[in-house]
Amino acid sequence: MNEERRADAVIAAFARLWPKCFFVASEDRQPLMTGIHHHLRKHLQPMIDAQRISSRDIELALSSYTDCEAYQRKIASDASTVRIGLLGEKRGRVIDKQRQHAREWLSQRGQISAQAK
Repeated sequence: MNEERRADAVIAAFARLWPKCFFVASEDRQPLMTGIHHHLRKHLQPMIDAQRISSRDIELALSSYTDCEAYQRKIASDASTVRIGLLGEKRGRVIDKQRQHAREWLSQRGQISAQAK
């Protein structure tokens, strides 16, 4: 299985395990809490130990999950954007530096106008 398909499969599994946090459809995705990879590894450690999932799989899935236009648009949107944890709970807000980074990401891909910066 190639990396993109593996990432999609892991995202689908995350959506089943944590349905208030992870969404298969990119337009439904919400900004994830900072450091969520640590929480995922903690919860998935038995599966990592059993070699059913790898740290690389988690990394690829998170990268694929966040590296899409819809997700970046939510990060870039406004100062009140909330980040969520595994149970869908509020776990902080997007800060200005992160919002600016998302706007630059979108701009580089031609997805946001210069005026929105």
